[in-house]
Order: sequence, then structure tokens, then C-alpha cells
Amino acid sequence: MNPASSRYRASGDDPPPTRPTSYRPGVCNIGRTEQRRRYRYASVGLVATAVYLAAVVTASAPTALVLGAFPPLALAVEFFVQARTRFCVKFALLGRYDFSASGGEAGPVTDAASRRADATFALRITVVSLVTAAVTTGLLYAVVRFV
Repeated sequence: MNPASSRYRASGDDPPPTRPTSYRPGVCNIGRTEQRRRYRYASVGLVATAVYLAAVVTASAPTALVLGAFPPLALAVEFFVQARTRFCVKFALLGRYDFSASGGEAGPVTDAASRRADATFALRITVVSLVTAAVTTGLLYAVVRFV
């Protein structure tokens, strides 16, 4: 039985989970450094989207041009999801993993089952990102058109 002091601890008091530094098929193929890089790319995509939308709105351009926000927004969402899941779609398609800058290894994925798992998860990330960006772009279009 756990001592009383640990039984009633808040979950926020638990030590943080360790960062993975090894490849797990269909789950994790990048380390912390690559994860941070994707967060930066996502931020750039989000800023580009905001600047584009601001230009369209302030120039009183046709409302249909709001749909042009989709490409940078889709990239921003894609990179954010990759960072959040610690999984790079490009590496999955190339059959690679990279934890080298985070204290782990980098190399090719040679097992066919692992490559299939990676490809499946990569497709899932891309579909979720595209749907999220499309819905968000549609909402932005509705807001600009009807406001």
C-alpha cells in the first residue's frame, strides 16, 4: 500500500515523464530538438496566415481571397501536430528517424511493419491537419463575409 503522503498527491506533483530518445514505430520518430524546430515552423506559418488575413481585410479585397489563408494555415497546423505528437511526416515517408540532437540515435527504418506503421500515422497526421485547416479557413471566411 502507498504511504499516505503519496496516495493523495495531486497529479501536478508527479515528476514529468521522460522525453523519448529512441524510435518507436508509428508513435515517435523525432527528438526534442526536432520537435522545437516544428513548433518554430508552426509559429511562422501562423504569423504568415495572420499577416495575409490582415492584408486581405485592410485592403478591402474580395472576400474569396480569405481562402488563400489555407496553405500557410495548413502548414502551421501540420507542423504543430508533428511537434505535439513527436512524429515527422517527412521522416516517416523517407523511412528515417532522428533523435541525434536530443542524445539518441538517427538512422533508417528497415523493418517493413515499422515503415507501414509510420506511413499510417503520417497519413493520419496529414489528414487531421488538412481537415483542421479547412474548417478553420471556412470559419474565417464566414467571419469576414458576414461581419
